[in-house]
Amino acid sequence: MKMKLLMRLLCALLSVLMLVGMIPAMTVFAADATEGETAENPADLPFDKYVSIQYTNADERLKNMKLIYSNGKYQLYCDERTGEVAYRNMATGELMFSNPWDTSSYTGLDAETVLNPMRSQLILTYQDSTGVERTMDSYSDAVKKGQITVKLIKGGVRVEYAIGNIVARSILPEQIERSSFEEKILQPLLENAGKSSQAYKRVKAYYNEI
Repeated sequence: MKMKLLMRLLCALLSVLMLVGMIPAMTVFAADATEGETAENPADLPFDKYVSIQYTNADERLKNMKLIYSNGKYQLYCDERTGEVAYRNMATGELMFSNPWDTSSYTGLDAETVLNPMRSQLILTYQDSTGVERTMDSYSDAVKKGQITVKLIKGGVRVEYAIGNIVARSILPEQIERSSFEEKILQPLLENAGKSSQAYKRVKAYYNEI
């Protein structure tokens, strides 16, 4: 009887020791799984970190682009954050990009004169009102400012750019009743710009009381 009781106690002790030995391994496994589940999605990264991702090959870059169109012969991809477009020949596997796909690995290059133009789909050279020649590119003057829109079209994609600084203009009525003028125009200007602001003074000067 004593022998059977001793055997049971030993079995119970061994079971406890086996469970204790498994706990560290189970804990490590759970931590790893959690770490993988909470990893950042590249699409959710801030823009500067998103464009700094380094890719080892073209297919890896393609994973962060959206499949826009496929007809069984070719596939069309677009990065909705940068405006970049990629084309894949499904028969040969050949890939073509609108821009170099590995610009984030180009270190030591001047961003203003070299890197940003490489990331652009459009480069605009013009003369300003004083006759000085200036250059704007779609990456610096549209993409980085969040001023691009990607739209699906038949068999492809259209990327629209608003290049430069978008200026908001207020349209004022030619005639307006005095109380409405004071309540809806002057008062908001007074609260947001102040009585000494140029905007307030210009609006006041624009209207004559009749």
